[in-house]
Amino acid sequence: MEAVEDGGPPPPPGRAEREEPRIWQDVEGLWWTDFRPPLDFAGDRRGDYGDEDYCRICSAAELEAIGAMQARKEADEHRRRDAWFARMR
Repeated sequence: MEAVEDGGPPPPPGRAEREEPRIWQDVEGLWWTDFRPPLDFAGDRRGDYGDEDYCRICSAAELEAIGAMQARKEADEHRRRDAWFARMR
């Protein structure tokens, strides 16, 4: 609740609840991660890497990869839809 009240992103689940770093999108549409930051990272972050509640904005390269992932998922959904309706013919 503190993060929401301060206008920040919701904190990621604690490390005990998951094993791998992850990405998520906040209510404003910004993408966050708890992966280690790139060496040249100068974006917004919460805490220090290694802290239980550490997170940071995704880098431009990461956002590009997220966009590609979303495009693949959307294409897959279109294929699944088309295959389902093709069975009805």
